[in-house]
Amino acid sequence: MGCREFAGALFLTVVSLRGTSSALAQTGPPFVPEFKLLCHPTQAVRDVPPEDPSADPFGNGPWYVNDDRSIWAGWQPLASGKAGNRIMWIKPPGQKLEITGRRLDGEAPPLELDRNDSYVSKGFEPNRLFFPVPGCWEVAATAGGQELVFVVEVKAP
Repeated sequence: MGCREFAGALFLTVVSLRGTSSALAQTGPPFVPEFKLLCHPTQAVRDVPPEDPSADPFGNGPWYVNDDRSIWAGWQPLASGKAGNRIMWIKPPGQKLEITGRRLDGEAPPLELDRNDSYVSKGFEPNRLFFPVPGCWEVAATAGGQELVFVVEVKAP
């Protein structure tokens, strides 16, 4: 096929496709692609947090850790629902840990926290987080002027 024949075939194809698309647009609603935010979870690390004289060794993770290594969060894969998720937090001793969370890929009530405030004087705090629905969640923890923020994908139970 020569250059002229190719150009002619291309022109006919474009004209044919244009005619097809306008016929489709007239017979049905326009195509609108569904947008879904992809979840990009924070990479957990394998490391050993500082020891606390009031606790057994914490182990090598997986952990989410802030840059100055003052706040650590450790757990297994997360699920939504009433059972909750047991979390071990390492924090500056004597500081109250404030924890919040929000869903990034849709509407949802905030996460809930079940805690025992008797751990404020310690350098660790076990608690339970409840994610009301599955999805992509950002969790933020602050203590003693330090902050840890990470993203996790929460599965259905």
